[in-house]
Order: sequence, then structure tokens, then C-alpha cells
Amino acid sequence: MKILSVVSTRPELIKMAPIMHEFKQREIENVFVTTGQHYDYSLFKSFLEDFDLAKPNEDLEVGSGSQGFQTSISLLKLEEVIKRHSPDAVIAEGDTNSVLAAALASQKLLVPFIHVEAGLRSFDRTMPEEVNRILSDHCSELLLAPSKISEKNLLLERIDQDKIVVTGNSIVDSFFQNAKRADSSDIINEVKFDDFCLLTIHRKENVDDLKKLQTMIAILLKIKHNLVFPIHPRTKAILLKNKLFEKLASLKNVQIIEPVEYFDFLKLLKECKCILTDSGGVTEEALFLSKPCLVLRNNTERPEVLSKICSLTGIDEKRILDSIEKVLVEKSTKYNGQLGLPGVSKKIADIIQKRYESGQLIVKPSNFFEKRYY
Repeated sequence: MKILSVVSTRPELIKMAPIMHEFKQREIENVFVTTGQHYDYSLFKSFLEDFDLAKPNEDLEVGSGSQGFQTSISLLKLEEVIKRHSPDAVIAEGDTNSVLAAALASQKLLVPFIHVEAGLRSFDRTMPEEVNRILSDHCSELLLAPSKISEKNLLLERIDQDKIVVTGNSIVDSFFQNAKRADSSDIINEVKFDDFCLLTIHRKENVDDLKKLQTMIAILLKIKHNLVFPIHPRTKAILLKNKLFEKLASLKNVQIIEPVEYFDFLKLLKECKCILTDSGGVTEEALFLSKPCLVLRNNTERPEVLSKICSLTGIDEKRILDSIEKVLVEKSTKYNGQLGLPGVSKKIADIIQKRYESGQLIVKPSNFFEKRYY
């Protein structure tokens, strides 16, 4: 069996690494492809080393660009790669332009597409990720849903139930396999505060909106707690372009640091007292650590993470200032398996192998007369 794995960003790498290791253990041939969507390749390369993964077999070097550019160039190049390697299936995780391109290329070439983390919905189509999720799911022959909620979303969109399997989220395996390794990180020695909250912000709807960025900086002026901010390259570039970086860096309660490696970031997560983020993956890791968390968005495709200590705030001054004090005094509870328990990656590999061996992992034509909905 030959699988072509498209993994192009660090969040995808975190969730796909344990699945690709499962392929290796089973001697399933895995063609590792990156479109190069994460243009900070040096940091992507460090993640490969952290997760003991070999260099990708194919680096398509698409790089940064508009939504249309990344999707179209990735589609053209992935079509060529799929034809060249003739895999039995293509697999990708998440909701990036690379994932959508992989799904479309597979569908056009009638190669079964497997979507890891299928069925996530924010119900906000102004988010480019939401469109990518919907289209990728509808191009999939095997949809690996992380929860019953995501399964329900897929069923409501009339996707065939026999294509959907609830597996849990593979980030569970990455986190619990690597959490102890984070203890050896000395990143905390670079933090100038004795106690701090951790801040990450990178989403298009937050950083591309100048008014929101200005509002966020004004809110940071009013937060009484210290903040450590590993800054995303794209966020930094936009702040510099709009002459906001120096203003942010001058705040006494904010320490801006360069992007950090995965285990350093986990160490910061462990040591902080609260997290402010617009990242989906970080909210999941906060859930595993039972850390108070503010989600700097007005919606989320991961409702499983919300709780008394995890609140949606958007970029809203009152909601952020009120919520940060509220979540810090709420009693934390241990992770109870909302996103699955360790062993998700093994389950995913089992399902893929079983469907392939039984002849079920194929692109099936729909029977119009059996699927009428009118």
C-alpha cells in the first residue's frame, strides 16, 4: 500500500507525525509531500527533527501568497506529484490551502482522499479555513472526525455515514508522547517575568484588520498581567508595516520573543498561568493541560474546548478584561477525553489499512436513483 501524505504547516506536522510513524511501523509506503506553504522553512525543518521525521520526498516550494495563488499553484503541482507516484490514497490534515488543493487534485484524478480532522465547522464562511474544510470534506472518501460533534456536522451536510469514522484527534498522541520532553527545555530562562500569560495571534481576520490590531494593542495596555508573546512572522511583518511593532514592544508588561520550537512552546504553555490565543491547536493543548484560555475569536470550530476556564472573547476589550480575571479564579478540571485518548493514530492507521485491504478505499460513484433528496 502506498500513501501520499501532504503536510505543509507546523500545526499539520504536529498532528500528522504520529500517523506517519504508524505507517512506518506497518511498512506502509509513505510519500511525504510539502507544498512549502509555511514560508519559515527553518522552523518547519526544526519541527521535522523534533518529531523524528525524514526530509519530505517532495517540496513543491509554493511559499506565501494570496489564497488564490497558494491554492492554484499547489493544485497544479500536487496533480503532477500524484500522477508521478500513483498512490493508493492521499491523506492530509486540517484546513489550509494545501489541504484543499490536495483534496481537489485527488478528486479530479479519482484517487481516494482521506481527511484527518474532518467535520470541524465554525459556521463562518468569511473565514478562508471554513471554506477549505467544507470543500475538502466533500471531496473525501474517508473522513476521520475527531468527535461526535464533527461527525454530526458531516451528517447534516448529507455526507454518507459509511465514509465517516469518529477517531479522536491525533494531537492527543503528539501531546502526550512529547509533553515530558518539554520539561528539559530551558526557554523559561529567557522569560523576564516570574509569572505570565502566554499570547499568540496570527489569524487573517485578526492581523489583516488594522482596526482590530490597534484595538488589541489598546487592550494589552489595560491588562494587568504580564504577557509573553512568541510572534508569528506574518504578524510581525504586518505590525512593522503599520508602525505598531515598536508601540507593542514598548509595553512594560509585554515581552516579544521570536517563534519557538515545539518543545519550547509546550514548556511555555506548562509554565504560564493563562493563554490568550486565536490558534485552534493551542486551545486543544490548553485543554490537555487544564490551562485557563481566552480564545481571541468570535467563533470556534472546536466547541469541545470551551468550558468555565476557556472562553470566546473576540477582540473585545470588555470581554477580554472580564474573562481573564474570571478564568483565572475558576477551578480547573483534568482533561476527560473530549478529543480522544492516546492511541488515536493507531486507530487511524488501522482504519485506513483495513479499508484498503477490503477494497473499500476507492472513489465510489454515487447512485443517483438511491440518493434522491427531493
